[in-house]
Amino acid sequence: MGDREEEEFAGSVRRSPSVLERLRAVKRWAAAGVKSYMRTQLQHASRRSFNQKFRAKEVAGRMPLNVADYARVPLLNPDQLVSSWREPLSPLEDQYDRRMIPMGKREPGVYLVEAVGRELRAYTVVVVTDLTMVDKTTSEGEMLIYTVDRKTGEPRPDAQIQIVKNRKAVAGGVTDRQGILRTSIDKQLLNSPGADVDPATDDTRSDSFLILANQGDNFAISDLQAYCFGGYQGEDEGAQVKSYIYTDRPVYRPSHKVYFKGILRAMDERGNYKSINESTVNVAIEDSNNARLLAKELPLSARGTFNGEMELSEEAALGNYRIVAETDAGTSHGIFEVAEYKKPEYKVKVSAPKKYINAGEKMQFSISARYFFGSPVANAEVKYYIYRSRYYAWGYGEEADETSDETESVDDYSDHYGYGNDMVQ
Repeated sequence: MGDREEEEFAGSVRRSPSVLERLRAVKRWAAAGVKSYMRTQLQHASRRSFNQKFRAKEVAGRMPLNVADYARVPLLNPDQLVSSWREPLSPLEDQYDRRMIPMGKREPGVYLVEAVGRELRAYTVVVVTDLTMVDKTTSEGEMLIYTVDRKTGEPRPDAQIQIVKNRKAVAGGVTDRQGILRTSIDKQLLNSPGADVDPATDDTRSDSFLILANQGDNFAISDLQAYCFGGYQGEDEGAQVKSYIYTDRPVYRPSHKVYFKGILRAMDERGNYKSINESTVNVAIEDSNNARLLAKELPLSARGTFNGEMELSEEAALGNYRIVAETDAGTSHGIFEVAEYKKPEYKVKVSAPKKYINAGEKMQFSISARYFFGSPVANAEVKYYIYRSRYYAWGYGEEADETSDETESVDDYSDHYGYGNDMVQ
């Protein structure tokens, strides 16, 4: 190790800060937090959001709809109309601007909200409820549904549960005194997309389930995908095998020898690991062009392990290689890379007298190259390129602490630069 490496290594060793240093760090953290909070609260978007949420000026400016407006504002079902009004909206500042319209306190239930602005119309569903639920699933289709009060956390007994797929109820029941319902779904439904569903006219997700819960006027809904039951739709039996296949190193050069090893485990119906009851495994190695370089039957130990080796030719293709292990229980894969690489003999370091300069100002920088054993790289040809990247401050990078030392090299802006892909010299 050279002198420069010793200096860099010594500088990287962290020491425990003193009491004064800890106190100074706490003061800087507290000052930065207060400053950031105040700046955030004084932003225009924050003030507007606060006024919309807690002040009733815009709400007071609402105008009721009269009977003549119903012809221009067709409602889905006027007989179930709860409330209607005209909402005065200020012009949007940009395309990303939006407005929050408070609905006020409502009774529990499911509300359909319709908004009409000239020729535009939009709908949304608002659920006001004190009921919530937690669901657990297994790969066999078993389900546990737990309904509670979302405010107090107390169980909600006698809640009606219905599980729907493709608009058809597939299971259901009523929660007990502990707010729990245990039920199961036919395993065929977990992988069945539903033959009677026309994808051209039905835009619902054919592999999803809907859990509907209601108790009185309170209602809750949960969207459950098929993979929540332990597998994706159409998953083959190979998914019941878990493996870890690795090599003695991640990258090789042509003409190197590759040593590999694998560990295989099977999964039972409950998702527990078990040994594979086979004595051999078929192993194949394919290059980046999908050409098979090795096909061999290897012994599989009682613990589910195997190992082997393969020597790469001098004309071996570069890229990612695959190791494929096949058994009656399933197929597993591993990867490694073949590349033309060379270990670096020296390292290059670029340093500048200061981190930031003003636009138009000239700056000098120095380039040094040293071998890893410490000696300088003398009489070497130097080529350098200068790139620039856009700077994004976004309110970060506070002013430097006046009490900080000049030698302190904490870069508050380094995380706010983009990638330097614009070469200027």
